[in-house]
Amino acid sequence: MRYIYPFLLLACSGPKLIEDVDGDGFTAEQDCDDYNASVNPNASEICDGIDNNCNEQIDTQDPSLTDGQEGFLDVDEDGFGSGEEGTYCGLTSINNDDCDDTNPEVNPFANEYCNNIDDNCNDIIDDNALDSVQLFFDGDGDGFGSTISFQWGCPPMEGYAQEGGDCNDNSSEQHPDADEICDGLDNDCDGNIDDHDDSLILNDTEIYYLDADGDGYGDPNQSFSFCTPPSEEYVLNSDDCNDSLYYVNPSIQYDGCNTIDEDCDGDIDEDVKSGWQLLSIDTNADFIYSINPTNGDTTSIGEISGNFKINSMDVSESGTSIVHDHQNKRLWELNVCNGDMTELPTSNPTISTCGIAFGPYNKFYGLDTNNDQLVEYNTQTGAATPIGPLGIPIGSCGLTYDCSEDRLIGANATTGEIFTINPNTGQAYDLIQTQVPFQSVGVEFDHGTGLLLASTKTELYSVDVHNGTTTLLGPLGGTNIDDLAYYPQCP
Repeated sequence: MRYIYPFLLLACSGPKLIEDVDGDGFTAEQDCDDYNASVNPNASEICDGIDNNCNEQIDTQDPSLTDGQEGFLDVDEDGFGSGEEGTYCGLTSINNDDCDDTNPEVNPFANEYCNNIDDNCNDIIDDNALDSVQLFFDGDGDGFGSTISFQWGCPPMEGYAQEGGDCNDNSSEQHPDADEICDGLDNDCDGNIDDHDDSLILNDTEIYYLDADGDGYGDPNQSFSFCTPPSEEYVLNSDDCNDSLYYVNPSIQYDGCNTIDEDCDGDIDEDVKSGWQLLSIDTNADFIYSINPTNGDTTSIGEISGNFKINSMDVSESGTSIVHDHQNKRLWELNVCNGDMTELPTSNPTISTCGIAFGPYNKFYGLDTNNDQLVEYNTQTGAATPIGPLGIPIGSCGLTYDCSEDRLIGANATTGEIFTINPNTGQAYDLIQTQVPFQSVGVEFDHGTGLLLASTKTELYSVDVHNGTTTLLGPLGGTNIDDLAYYPQCP
C-alpha cells in the first residue's frame, strides 16, 4: 500500500507532497531505509546485521540492542570469551579467559604444542608441549650436543641441539658430521682417529710409497695415503725403479754390467767402461794401440815383448786385462799402462782360442776354433774347461759380451756372421749376416752406443747386433790390428 500525506507548504510554487515509501510513518528524509518498514527511528535494534533504529549503530554496536546475549563475546566459538562483558550478537561466554579469540585451538583448555604460540593461555609459550623433543646441551655451538646433558623442549632452544653424539662438546671441530682429518682427534666421533678411520679425508693426508728394500726410495706402484706412516718402510718419494733390490735406486753412482738399471735413469748399464779407451794389440808388431771408436784413428801407446803372439784380449769391468797367446795356447794378464805381462800357469795345447771375453758373473769364456766349442777359463790358473759345442763351424773368430741384454756374441770370419751363444750349453743361435770383411777378427760391444765394434786387421766397422747393419767407421793403423777391448785410461 502506498501512502501519500499532503502537506501545505507556504511557497510561491504552491504545496509539495513528501512520500513515505514503506509506510512506517517516517519520510525518506527521516528513514534510513525507506523501503523496509522494520527499519525506522522507532524500531528496536536486533541481531540481524542491520541498523534497525537508524542511529548508525548496528547490532552489538548499539547499546539499545534488544535480542543480544549477556556475557563475554566468544568469536572463535571455543567456549571461552574475551574482551569486555556486555550484550552481544553471537555466542558469548561467562569468562573472558581466551588469549586469542580468533583461533579455536587457543584457549585455557587447549594442549600446548611447539608452534611458538601460547596455546593454553598461561602466558608461557611452548611450555610442556605435547610434541616437545629431547634437546642436548651444545656447549661449542656445532649443532651437536652432549648425550649426558639434555632436557625436553621445543627447538630451536638457545644453547641446545636436537642431535646428540658430540664426543667433545668443548670443540666445534669434533662432532658426528665433521670430516676426519689428520689432527690426532676423533673428528667425526666414531671412535677412530686419523689413519685408523676409514672415512679419513684423503686430500688431508700425505702420499707415502712402500720402500720394501729399505734403500730410502719408494715403489711408485705401491702408494698409500697416511697421516703418519705405520713404519719406516714407507717414504715420501716414488723414485725407486726396482724396490726388491736395495742397490738399485737414484743414489747409485755407477750403473754396472748386470742388465739392471741400477741408478734408475732409464738406461741400462750405461756406465759400463764409460770413459775407457778402446785398445787393440797388433799381433805382428806387438804394439798396444789406442783406437778412436768413431773413425778408427790409431795411436801407439805402448809396446810388449816376449815369446808370445797375442791374438785376443778382453778386460773385466774391474779393469783386469787378459790376453790370449795363440803361439803357446795360454793366457796372460796384461798391464796396459806399463806393458807388464804375467803368464798364467796352465796351457791348453788342444784348444785353439780365437776369441775371449768376460761374460755373466765375471766368468771368462773362449771360442775354440779347433773343436767349434765354447770353453770357460779359470782366470787364476788359465785352465780351459769345455762347456759345449756351438753347433756351427767357425774359422777365425771373435767373442764379446753385451751385459745390457746378458748375451755372449760371437763373430765368424768364415761367414761374416755374428751369433748369440748360450753360456750354459755353448749352443750358438740367432745367426745374423753382416757386411764386415773379416780377416783378423776383433769384436767389442760398445755399451755407450749399443753397437758392436769390429776390426778386420786394417779397418774399423760398427754393426747393429739386431739386424747386421754394417757401417765402415774408418781405416786402422798398424800392420795387423786384431781383437778390440775397452781399458781404463792410464794415469
